[in-house]
Amino acid sequence: MMFQFLRDLYRRHRKKLLITTGVAAVSYMIGIYVRNKVREFQEQLKEENATRDLIKKRFSQTQKDCYMTFLSFLPVLVEPIYKELDVEEITKELKLSRKNKSLVPDGKSELNSEDLSSSKNENARNGEESIDQKLGDQVLSGAITGETKLSKTKVELWQELKVKSLTRFLTLIYSETLLIILLHLQLNIISRKSYLKTALKLASKNQGIRLVDLESEESKNTVDKDLPEQAFLSFTWWLLNKGWAKLRNIVNESVESVFNEISLREEISIEEFGNLMFEVQKNIDSRLFEERSSYELYDNLQEDNAPGTSDDARTLTLISMMLPSQSDEFKLLQETNTVEFLTNFNSNISNVKMLQRMNEELKGYLKSEQVHEISRTISTIGISTIIQNVDRSLHVKQESKNGGPTAASGNDPEKQEQEPQPAPTTRWKLAFILAVLSPQTHELANRRINNPVLYTMNNVNELDDLSASVYSNFDI
Repeated sequence: MMFQFLRDLYRRHRKKLLITTGVAAVSYMIGIYVRNKVREFQEQLKEENATRDLIKKRFSQTQKDCYMTFLSFLPVLVEPIYKELDVEEITKELKLSRKNKSLVPDGKSELNSEDLSSSKNENARNGEESIDQKLGDQVLSGAITGETKLSKTKVELWQELKVKSLTRFLTLIYSETLLIILLHLQLNIISRKSYLKTALKLASKNQGIRLVDLESEESKNTVDKDLPEQAFLSFTWWLLNKGWAKLRNIVNESVESVFNEISLREEISIEEFGNLMFEVQKNIDSRLFEERSSYELYDNLQEDNAPGTSDDARTLTLISMMLPSQSDEFKLLQETNTVEFLTNFNSNISNVKMLQRMNEELKGYLKSEQVHEISRTISTIGISTIIQNVDRSLHVKQESKNGGPTAASGNDPEKQEQEPQPAPTTRWKLAFILAVLSPQTHELANRRINNPVLYTMNNVNELDDLSASVYSNFDI
């Protein structure tokens, strides 16, 4: 009886039951499909996030590597500049000249004990600084002004001291600026290439893509994939050994054009000194970014000035300082690498092609207005930071001599109490400014990690933007 009832019920509602069952089955299948899609989407999102984190981590580490590499190269860059522009040697000659001519009848020197003690206290941190500061004290105390007429030799020494101290300061600023830019471009190009290899291997593992199908033609059969990168980094040698000398000549001519007629005894404010330095900087920048024939630019950087050793094409002066000409590339590799490296490198044409491709990309960035603006920004920050340090040192020294805050000369204290006025701009003899500038310049040669001047120069936002654009350029 019960079975009959169920059969009758099924016959009456068979259509509804079939529809309901079908809908339930379809809903179940759709649910499974949606869950699978959601799971795939979540896994894909997780992989993308992991990839982004990997890119950020690699990018951040690359920027740290750029700074550490810069500090490791710093002694190599600084040593020849200090040797060529030996300001301290000129200072010693002037001190010796002064010592031989400054004795008065009672046998005492015109350089009094106050000058010596103030110099000693100011320069306890650096032995070389005491020489420069004593020299500045001699100027302020009348060691130069006490003579009605200086000999030609001494005049030439003072002129040489003025030009060399400024030339050394700006040569260090600009050569370090170019080295910072060069290393950021090189290391980000190499790091991006390394990351791309990792990403391709990850894709071949997770997505079943054959890695050999994704690699470029040049990467096939390469004996050692690190050889092109090593050769690429070898070109840093050019700036460290050749390019800075060309830069020094430009800086020297620019300094002379602005400071040649300014006497060391002329009193100027630190703002006026900064404006003069800005004029020198504009002159240097205009010459760095001018385009000239490769033969003209590279010829005076060769040890053997044989005609026809350079290309006939036109090149930016900036590039000629940072990279060798195409005809000098192999010679540079010979001078900076072992015979074994050269043998392995030349054993496969793909190494040469990859090196050429990286060099062309590097030159493309160096020609861009973005790099030109970054160069101006970094050099300006370096110059401004040092001048600010000079300003602080000048005021500290003046306050220590006066026993209190710097007083404006020629002002009546009673009048100041009755009618407060803004303090007039303090003016200093140019010789005294340069005497303080020289020890401050030593910060540019200090390779400690927390060096505030170098760290600030290396971490401008514009440089990070350039590095990011290089690192994310996968279309080459």
